[in-house]
Amino acid sequence: MSGQLHGIFVKEIPLLDNFFSQFSWAFLNFAAAHHLRVDKYWHDFPSFRFDFRHPKGGVAAIEVFREGDTSVSIYAYWWMDDYDQGIRSGRRYQSEILGVGSIKMEDLLEEILTTVVAWPLNSLTDVTTGLGDSWKRIFTKEQFELQVYDYPKLKPFSVEGM
Repeated sequence: MSGQLHGIFVKEIPLLDNFFSQFSWAFLNFAAAHHLRVDKYWHDFPSFRFDFRHPKGGVAAIEVFREGDTSVSIYAYWWMDDYDQGIRSGRRYQSEILGVGSIKMEDLLEEILTTVVAWPLNSLTDVTTGLGDSWKRIFTKEQFELQVYDYPKLKPFSVEGM
């Protein structure tokens, strides 16, 4: 991010903190209940991101974005990388824009987590190729494959159809 853009983002932090404060207990309880890593304003996005190792392999994340003064959207991602082939396979979910007065954040996060964990392996249909050269310049295969352990292991819970 350029210095100018980063400076603009820094000025937004008090507004973002104020906006997300209405969800602080929901976020804290959700992360603690499932052993999730929390990233506040990941990559300077107006969002809270919850990362974890997906029980079927790879990494997954659920991200709550601020959409204006009174709305949010929820994104979910699951991806698995193949170092040798230089391929990332994934799946995404994006909610519609939701008014904060019309949702119960705790229930929404639980529902989306349950959905992401229940996705079958053959549903990873978003494929990005050509990543191998970049990965191999930075990491050995062993280093690359160990990165998944940077993410917490999801606390077990019951999901029908898994």
